[in-house]
Amino acid sequence: MFKFSFTRLHEPSGPSWRHDPTTAESAGAEWPGLAAAEAAPICESLWRWHLGETGATEAEEEDSEEVARLGALVTALPCDGDEAERVGAAYTLGACGSEASIAVLAEALCSTESESARRAGSLGLGAAGDRAVPTLLRVLQTDDLPPLVAGSAVEALGDAAMSPDLAVVDTLQAICLAQAEAIAAAEEAAQALGEAGEELLPEFEAGGMVSHVNDMLQVPIMLPIACRPVAARYLCIALAQIALGRVAQTWQAHAGGGEDLAQHRAAVLEALRPWAHDPCPRVRKENGRAIFLLCVAAEAGRAGGAELAALREAVAAGEKDGRKLPGADQANAALERAVS
Repeated sequence: MFKFSFTRLHEPSGPSWRHDPTTAESAGAEWPGLAAAEAAPICESLWRWHLGETGATEAEEEDSEEVARLGALVTALPCDGDEAERVGAAYTLGACGSEASIAVLAEALCSTESESARRAGSLGLGAAGDRAVPTLLRVLQTDDLPPLVAGSAVEALGDAAMSPDLAVVDTLQAICLAQAEAIAAAEEAAQALGEAGEELLPEFEAGGMVSHVNDMLQVPIMLPIACRPVAARYLCIALAQIALGRVAQTWQAHAGGGEDLAQHRAAVLEALRPWAHDPCPRVRKENGRAIFLLCVAAEAGRAGGAELAALREAVAAGEKDGRKLPGADQANAALERAVS
């Protein structure tokens, strides 16, 4: 038996097949074999992504009662709501793109009581495209933002930001620095506790935090309570790394008229540089993936010699203790293709 795995290296800017938008099959009017009708908005969003469309660029006419009904499904507590209905409602609100629908999704995103509502809010805002970006930037600039909320907002911003905007890069960079400062403050607080804090200190070391960051994605309830905030902050930094790589690639895919995005790619590279040697392996892994995506964007954007040299330097600088930056071989291959 053979198993083939395929990885897409570029965001779609249009359909890769013979596409006739006038036919029902091309329009995705029906989704054969769909297990749950509630999943149709998710399929529609993925279909638009394959067509190279960029989210809810124009808000649909608002039905306040329908927005309220869908919002209640999204924000319902886990014990009161169905997950398929919740996510389907979030995608429907995201496709609508109205101020009211985005406000409802932002409320769900900022939930500290329901992980399901927070996740649905993130998915819906990501599907809304550029119309959700101002709201996401405001959320991420909130003082004392809980790290789990920040991580969900970072993921949504990486999906939503379709148009080049340096404010997106600056905000993602700022959230990483804020999380790192909070981690350092927590470590200092544990040290100040003396003997009482000694058992917590190993949790701040690279090895002690690896499993915790992974557990934040899988079974956060199994983490020691004292470790959860720090693990969530490390996870937020990791998610911001991949969001930086994604926006660089997305902007290049949708750049119109041969727009030169060298300045934006340079800003992304500067935001990624400090994290190549982070003590948390998950952060380093996502940093390597992000630099790889940036190299692919540079290849597509026909980057000049100086930019390609800076990217090569960043890939080489990520090597530590004889280990390459994650994704280094693929990044170097993209840079070689860019030269040729």
